Amino acid sequence: MAVIHAVISKYDKLFKESKVDKYRAFVIDARKALGRVSSSGSAALSGRDYYQAAIGLKSELKLKEALKAFQTALAKLAGSEVEEYAPLCLNEIGELSFILDRFDEAAVAFSELAEHHAASKIFRSKAATSFAASVDKAKRVLGESGSAHAGYAELTAKADQFSLGDTKFQVKMSEAGQFEEQGNFAKARESFLAIPEDDQGVPVSYYLRAQARGLSTYVREYETAGNDAAKRTAILKAFQENAAKLQAVLDEALEKKDLRASGAAALGLG
Repeated sequence: MAVIHAVISKYDKLFKESKVDKYRAFVIDARKALGRVSSSGSAALSGRDYYQAAIGLKSELKLKEALKAFQTALAKLAGSEVEEYAPLCLNEIGELSFILDRFDEAAVAFSELAEHHAASKIFRSKAATSFAASVDKAKRVLGESGSAHAGYAELTAKADQFSLGDTKFQVKMSEAGQFEEQGNFAKARESFLAIPEDDQGVPVSYYLRAQARGLSTYVREYETAGNDAAKRTAILKAFQENAAKLQAVLDEALEKKDLRASGAAALGLG
């Protein structure tokens, strides 16, 4: 094992310094060798061994085997290995779970990464975004029950804590869209209109589109009211009271050349 790790360390360093592909090939081959050893169970491996083996299995697109190896690596990490490899393992577990459509498992992995290794480079550079996306996908699979589930509410709150700007509000847009599809127009409207123009100074590109879609929910709500005259009258009155706001959104969207927002606003006004 020491020889294989020496090969990985040496050629990975050379590849990072030179970007010469042949060095990367040596690293991949060494990791594949560890992957075969881990799959055969013919040797006792450390957490670091399993991590490198999992990378090798992943490079061969043996995704389920790689996921299992990353999980084993995480369980076997000890001492100084934990700080270096635990964030990497959790990120890989989250990403592979997401690829394999195990969105709830992905969300839990990223949640653990956020809770215990939020300061790590891997979390700050990419996993925070993946966390928000995995929670969103898990909730969408469950539908209305996912939106109301206490466990997902906790995960959503945690994902929000570590996301800013578009990362966070892409998920909020999706949630609002789900409410609209479920016919919960009041909740959809509230969710769309709650999306701010900026988040702690970080611009939110979805802002105008969210305003347009939120104010346009009156149209779909009116269409689904059927023959309920009283309900249709109330919805129409609410729309008329907000038509000027929707027109203002359209004007601003056209000025800023935000075609998706202007399209949503124009559809609502049309």
